[in-house]
Formats: sequence, structure tokens, C-alpha cells
Amino acid sequence: MKIFISQPMKGYSNFEIEIIRGKIKEALKEKYGNDIEIIDSFIKGAPANAKPLWYLGESIKKLSKADIAVFAYKGPTVGNYPALVRGCGIEEKCAREYNTLCLYVAFYKNSFQSTVDIELNGLSTKRPDFVEWLNGLHNSMGQT
Repeated sequence: MKIFISQPMKGYSNFEIEIIRGKIKEALKEKYGNDIEIIDSFIKGAPANAKPLWYLGESIKKLSKADIAVFAYKGPTVGNYPALVRGCGIEEKCAREYNTLCLYVAFYKNSFQSTVDIELNGLSTKRPDFVEWLNGLHNSMGQT
């Protein structure tokens, strides 16, 4: 079983990204056992002039090989609603449109500690009530 992990990257160090991914991998192994393959969606060695859309294209190529897509979310948040960041939201739309099983997991980072302290809420197939982002503006229940 091949699993793709989608998570926010902007504002996180490579170390923090790997810590979050490691925690998600642990949760996936608890749920599905050791017979899983994590698709390495953390893109390294990009061209020097690569734009965000280039990264998204590479991610979608990797997503196309997945049986399951896991969407990790923290923020940004608007009110009490979580939001998938722009690239993760596009990856989720692709996964849902092409019938890839989607799992969701919330993570929290304690920014008051010098060490990385990540806590994950359980993996779930239930899609959170995300705020939708439109051109940088949020749309929560029809309001922008």
C-alpha cells in the first residue's frame, strides 16, 4: 500500500518537516502495520529558479502513485475552522476527484519550546470542516 503525505512546508525548517512526517509515519504503521510504503513527497534538489507551481506539479505526479493520501493540517485557521494551505488543498482536490482514499490528521507545534514538540490527533477519514481559501481570502459558509 503506497501512502502520500501532504503537509504545510512554508514556515517550517526541514528538520521540523521531517519530525512531523516521522510522527505521521508512526501513526500510519499503527493503523496499517509495517507493510506500507511512504512515497517521498518531500522534494529535494529542485532547480534554483523553481516556482511554487513547479513543486505542486512534482507533488501531484507523486500523488498519482498513491493508494492513500494523508493531509496534515495545522493552519492557518480562521475562527475555529482549520484550513489546508493552498498547495495541500489542491492536492486534496486532486486526490478526491480521482478517488484516492483521503485521511486527515491535525498536528500542533509548541512554539514556546526550543525543541520541536509535535502532537498528532488521530488519523481519520472524516474531512474536517475546512475554511476554503479563494485568492488569499477565506470563504467560510459563504462569507469572504
